Amino acid sequence: MSREVMSMDRFSEIKRQLEIGISVNQICRNLNCSDRTVRQIRDNKMTSPVERKNNFTGPIWSAEADWQLVMREVVEGHALKLIWEERFSKHVGYKGFLDQFHKKHPEYRMSPSVHRYFAPGERCEVDYAGDTIAWIDLSTGQFFESQVFIGILGFSQKIFAEATTDQKGPNFVRSHTRMYKSFGGVPWLVGPEKA
Repeated sequence: MSREVMSMDRFSEIKRQLEIGISVNQICRNLNCSDRTVRQIRDNKMTSPVERKNNFTGPIWSAEADWQLVMREVVEGHALKLIWEERFSKHVGYKGFLDQFHKKHPEYRMSPSVHRYFAPGERCEVDYAGDTIAWIDLSTGQFFESQVFIGILGFSQKIFAEATTDQKGPNFVRSHTRMYKSFGGVPWLVGPEKA
């Protein structure tokens, strides 16, 4: 036998008929439901679907999680992805973890961003991108992987990017030289990109 689905309308109608004095057996016939359901509603042993939804605590792993510790680590500046990897990756996927975190702390739904202001020509941030680019030499059919050097001017957000064979000194210096030529000058300060 399939389980009855209790909608808010059905729950409200059972409550209404109980309040006006209709018998349990008659309500069962009127609404085609079990007498157990009607008795549970009458005896306040069954809550409305809205109350059940509002009292839902989430998955078992979420109920057992120390969310105060998670929040303390977030405030200390730890990335949510690292917290998930260290504490929850065995129990839930990253998206499921984020969903539960944002239900408990909706104010963190939008990731905070830090706006930094620079004067024109003040700063350039450089770094190699984390991923490599695979390419094929069409004349030989040989596969290669290239590193991607990136430079960004702080004020204008103008970007320079190029692929190099490695991240060693000679390529690093040549990339800087070509970047300065592309920008049309040298900024006051060149530093590593801030995450």
